[in-house]
Amino acid sequence: MKLFKYFLSHSLFVAICAASLTYQTFIFTNSVVEYSICFLVFFSTLAAYNFYWILTQGIFNFNNKLPNKFKNYWLHLFLLIISIIYIFDFVLRHSSLLLYVFISFLLTIFYCIPFFSKENKRFKNIGFLKTILLAFTWSFATTFFAINRDAEYDYLFIYSLFFIRFLFILMLSITFDSRDAEMDTMKGIHSIATVFTDKVINKIFFIIFIIYLFFSILISIHFSIHLIHLITIVATGILSLFLFMLSKKNKGYIYYYFVVDGLMLFSSFITYLSTIH
Repeated sequence: MKLFKYFLSHSLFVAICAASLTYQTFIFTNSVVEYSICFLVFFSTLAAYNFYWILTQGIFNFNNKLPNKFKNYWLHLFLLIISIIYIFDFVLRHSSLLLYVFISFLLTIFYCIPFFSKENKRFKNIGFLKTILLAFTWSFATTFFAINRDAEYDYLFIYSLFFIRFLFILMLSITFDSRDAEMDTMKGIHSIATVFTDKVINKIFFIIFIIYLFFSILISIHFSIHLIHLITIVATGILSLFLFMLSKKNKGYIYYYFVVDGLMLFSSFITYLSTIH
């Protein structure tokens, strides 16, 4: 169990989940799966999450000296460096993705802005947008990284796919926000969970869920999406709502970092199964 938690705490599992959503994009767009792109998203996720973890620890942990801090999270630093090396190497060999990678980098930096200054309230207030920004960043990466620049697509479908994925990840992000409300309040960081009451958050979540279902059905009808894919998308939304309601009962570490995050992997796996004849 300790090794399993180590696997989760260093963002290896969520990186696999993000890569699986990229795989799902290839299936939804009827494209040949490029596993190198899936690895790009995997290492991009590792880099972003481990950078975020190191940043937050470096700012909010004042008890230890700097050398001791690096001693405590050397593996986070190692994973960050390895991931950056892979990303640089990939971009050098595939320059067509440079713009998308750069945009994702900027989004990640912007997400971390509230942690760059522990005293500047203006930076802290930006934290209110962090839930939306997180969902937007990973929806962008898992959708647009998988688009072949040399192929022809119906870009209305691509943007529609991005939108429903954004809503899906936004629901997961709000679930995590609700869990982190107390800690964010202690750090003085604004988020949806610290600004609104539980009752309002429930309403916001339910509205997002309804919009998600509505557009999923609308898009499937307009673009003639295979029925099994529609079922997968709808089922994923229903499970997101179910997990959000269960999170009210103070679930533990495994619940959030394996079950909630794992919903991304589950969605992709069901989509993969639909392709097996």
